[in-house]
Amino acid sequence: YKPGQVVRLRALALNAADLRPLARNLSFEVMSPEGFKLIKTMKATDEYGVAEFTFPIAQEPLLGRHLAQVAVPGAGAGASAQAPFSVEEYVL
Repeated sequence: YKPGQVVRLRALALNAADLRPLARNLSFEVMSPEGFKLIKTMKATDEYGVAEFTFPIAQEPLLGRHLAQVAVPGAGAGASAQAPFSVEEYVL
């Protein structure tokens, strides 16, 4: 990603027993390369168990490898996922 772009994330929450969609709130977080929490928000899943989250990257962001995390609060271990993404300057 480049400064000023928008990161779009999706998470699918399913019941582990029968793989049916979960109607829950999911916790989304984005961590900077230095480990600072840049944002934390809750998003509700839709009827298919999908929750969406967008994170606008600042015009002068911290560059490097960021980490997006999503979790189902109160669901215990294994109810979370992570996805790294990089923010770099635009180079011709």
